[in-house]
Amino acid sequence: MTVTHSRFTQQAKDINTNTAQIEVKIILTKVKVWFQNRRTKYKRVKAEEDMTMAPSKNRSHVIRDQVTKKSDCRYDSSSEESDIDV
Repeated sequence: MTVTHSRFTQQAKDINTNTAQIEVKIILTKVKVWFQNRRTKYKRVKAEEDMTMAPSKNRSHVIRDQVTKKSDCRYDSSSEESDIDV
């Protein structure tokens, strides 16, 4: 009877140890999934923000480029006159 009782006690301890290890693995898996979801959400939100900001950024670049092109094509007589005087 003592042998049976000690085997039962040992098996119960093993089961509890295995259960605890399984619970830890489940918790670690849940934490890992939570962080993956968080990173995915961050990337999605960041991409959505970039998409909403992109049209206004593109317009400012176009306007700036148009102003630059106009200023490059402009004839500035004062700068040429100063070159000639020297």
